[in-house]
Amino acid sequence: MRERKNYERHGYDDERDYRKKENASVHKNKVDRQYFNTFEYDRLMKMITTDIHGAKEGFENYLLTYPHDICAYTQYASLLISVGELDRVEELLDRLEARIETKSFYKCDKEKYDASKKSIIYNRARLYSYTNRPWKAFCLIRSNPEAFENLDYSRVFYLRSLVNYRIDRNRREPNSYLFRQIVEYRESDMIDHIKKHEADYNDNNREISTSIFAPEVPLEKLIEHAKENMKPENKINEGICGQVYTFKYDECGRDNNRITDFFEVVVFPGTKNIITMYPTFEPNNRYYVDLNHLKENKEESSFGVKRLSQIEKFNKRYGTNG
Repeated sequence: MRERKNYERHGYDDERDYRKKENASVHKNKVDRQYFNTFEYDRLMKMITTDIHGAKEGFENYLLTYPHDICAYTQYASLLISVGELDRVEELLDRLEARIETKSFYKCDKEKYDASKKSIIYNRARLYSYTNRPWKAFCLIRSNPEAFENLDYSRVFYLRSLVNYRIDRNRREPNSYLFRQIVEYRESDMIDHIKKHEADYNDNNREISTSIFAPEVPLEKLIEHAKENMKPENKINEGICGQVYTFKYDECGRDNNRITDFFEVVVFPGTKNIITMYPTFEPNNRYYVDLNHLKENKEESSFGVKRLSQIEKFNKRYGTNG
């Protein structure tokens, strides 16, 4: 029995076809190495959840080495929107759209083309939303539903409310909490909503919330001072229309049963109307505002009797040890 030739072992009838295919594969691998670095890209994507500003800086360095990676550029545009550096984003998105329309690499790869196109459209809507152009954002979402398949409808409803598109201001009830607040914001509703993050409200029921403020944490005082300290550098634009501020208040609570010194406050964009606030173990914003100056020293009474700290009371209530 004759020995099968190399091209036959790979399923080819002709050696020329085999070599042609092999050469194309080698060329593709070289192009891939020239256009992107999967390991570094994935590393930077993971960093977004722990240090969003560090991820933005990392993508800036990455794109110096891989300037043809359009996926990385669209992610970089998204990060610029998130950290509030909006001035360059529209021009960047215009350039990216022009590139995918003219580059043969994207013309031949429908999957990459569609993914890049959707990402650009999604980021345009984000940009319009955070630059006070809600009507353009709303129209873009309505005309390109394929790019917003996972978008929570409450975000669309919020944009509708900004342009007063079919919003009945007299129908606040019986909508869910977020929809009621969009129709007409009430601080009393917000305070009631945040109670689900209080230890007393949860009464050791972690099914209500996994992020719980410690007992005796002065929530109303934190709300008041959070409103007074919403600084531009402390703000992250999240999704289509939400802004998150990060604050530090030592031992303020637990997040997934881990003691934390941080909490986040979510507001409607361009306002101080708080939607919710909750302890968080690992904020992704390095530019937090420290509110520890609000703490009062209650470790000892005037009679020299040591009292339990807030976190000790918290641990005692839940039977846990840090």
